Amino acid sequence: VANAGICKPKLLIETTSDDFESVLAVNIKGTFYSYKYAAQQMIAQGEGGQIVGASSLAGKKGRSTYAVIPSAYCASKFAVRGLTQCAAIELGHNGITVNAYAPGAIQTPMRKFRDLCVNIITMFKRLSSVGDIGTTQDVSSLVSFLVTPEARFITGVYILHGPCFIGS
Repeated sequence: VANAGICKPKLLIETTSDDFESVLAVNIKGTFYSYKYAAQQMIAQGEGGQIVGASSLAGKKGRSTYAVIPSAYCASKFAVRGLTQCAAIELGHNGITVNAYAPGAIQTPMRKFRDLCVNIITMFKRLSSVGDIGTTQDVSSLVSFLVTPEARFITGVYILHGPCFIGS
């Protein structure tokens, strides 16, 4: 599971080249290397396997919400989506499935900017089709399913995970 990711909450015109490069380095290059080396090991073992990557609802539709979901983050998560689909096609003949999950708002202990986040979380809950945001348990349940034998025929999928948001 390639799950690392960072976000630099800045508007496009305030984002430096270093900001942009660091987001891409972690979010897409990290995913690329995770996929590559996991696939090499799985091919060497000859038993297939499952690879799962972390994308985001922001990887489906570009948006800017008070710079909390900035352009560099969106671009990197769009890239994870494309990488996942290409890897699934390339690796499928080796019995390897490759999928990405794309959560919307998830409450995690890593949230910085607590005052801003309370406002953003309230907004996300209001816009959510189910009136709430996800938890880390919600995400882990989906990922756990994707690596089971029952999911063996699911590959190249980008699963939007969590409630739909009005305007998504």
